[in-house]
Amino acid sequence: AEHFPKLRAHCPPSAMAASVGLADGGAAIVESLEAELPAELANSAAEAIMGADFLLIAGGAGMSADSGLATFGTMSEKLGDMLEGMTYDQAAGSNTMFQKPELFYGFRFLSMRSYAEVVDQGSCTHAQPAGDGHGGGGGGGPEHRVFGLTTNVDRFLLRCGVVPQEAFGEIHGSVVRWQCGGVPSGKRFPILQRARCSDKLFEAPSPEDMDYEACRYRCSPPRCPHCGDGWARPHVFLFGDGDRFVDDRESLGMAAYGEWRESVMLALKANSKLRLTIVEIGCGLRVPNLRKRCEELMLDSPPGQCELVRINPEFEDHKIVASPTLAVKASALPALRRIQREVEELGANWCAASAGMIGGTSKPF
Repeated sequence: AEHFPKLRAHCPPSAMAASVGLADGGAAIVESLEAELPAELANSAAEAIMGADFLLIAGGAGMSADSGLATFGTMSEKLGDMLEGMTYDQAAGSNTMFQKPELFYGFRFLSMRSYAEVVDQGSCTHAQPAGDGHGGGGGGGPEHRVFGLTTNVDRFLLRCGVVPQEAFGEIHGSVVRWQCGGVPSGKRFPILQRARCSDKLFEAPSPEDMDYEACRYRCSPPRCPHCGDGWARPHVFLFGDGDRFVDDRESLGMAAYGEWRESVMLALKANSKLRLTIVEIGCGLRVPNLRKRCEELMLDSPPGQCELVRINPEFEDHKIVASPTLAVKASALPALRRIQREVEELGANWCAASAGMIGGTSKPF
C-alpha cells in the first residue's frame, strides 16, 4: 500500500486538465468525475490494495491519455495534416522509417519530447522514493513485493519512482533506448539490404535539426553507433515489425517479470493467507496484450487469493480469459484519486486501531 500513492503522480490534475482542453476548468471536471465513483466501489478497491502482500501495477494507454498524451486511438486525429493522410499505425510503422524517414523520425522525436514534458510539468512532483519494497510480506515470495508492467513506451512508472528498474517490465520496449534498424535497399521490396547488425541497445540520439511544429526531422537518419551504416531506431515494437524488433526478454524486463510471477505463485500456494492484487489501469481492447496477461495471472492464482481491480471507462467487464473481481468504470485519474482517499482513510483507521491493540497482529478490516 505504501507504493500506491505514487500512481497518482503519473496523472497530475494539471495534465488531466490539458487532456480535456480546459486549462482552468479541468480540475473541476476531475473532481466531478471523482465524485461519481461509488464510495463502496472505491472502498473495495482500497481494501484490496491495503490487504495485498504482492501488488502488480499494470499500466496501459489509459494512463497516457489522462496525462494529456495522444494514444493509439486518438493520435491520427490530434496530429491531423501532419501525417499527410496517413494513420498513426502507418506513420509509426516499421516500413515508414525507410519510405518516409523525415516523417517517421519527426514523429518519434516529437513523441519523446511530449513524454519528457509531461514529466517535467509535474508528473513526479508528488512521487516519493520507491524504497526497498522487499520482504514478500514476511511469508516468502519475490524480492520486490511490487512490480510494474506496461505496454506504454514512456517509462513513467519507472521515472516517477513507482517501481525500481529491476521490478519493471516493458512489453513493447521504450523510446529511451534505441537499436540498429538495418540498412535500407532503396527499393520497395525487399525493403532491407541488410538486417540489424546486432541486438545491442544504445541511448537515444539527440535530434540535430528537428521541426517540432511540422513534425519533421530535417537531417539524414541517425546511424547505429555499432556498425555505422545501419539506421538507428527506437527499441519499440513497431507496427509491421516482425523480427526487426530486438525481442530480448532481459532488456525488456520480461524475464524479471516471469521470475516475479513464478515466485508470487509459489508463495501463494505455500501460504493460503497471502494475497495478490492486480491494479490494471487503462488497458483497453485495441491492444489487449496487457489486459490478457492480467486476467491470466488472476486465473492462475489459487482461488480466493487474488484480486483484479480493473480501472477503465469502457468495456470494464469485458473478459478475454477471466473477469475482473472488481470493475471500476472510470478513467485513470479520477479513479486513482478517489481510491487514494479511501486508502488514506483506511490507513489512518488501521493505525488508530493498531495503537489500541495489545500485541495485535491482525488487520482491522
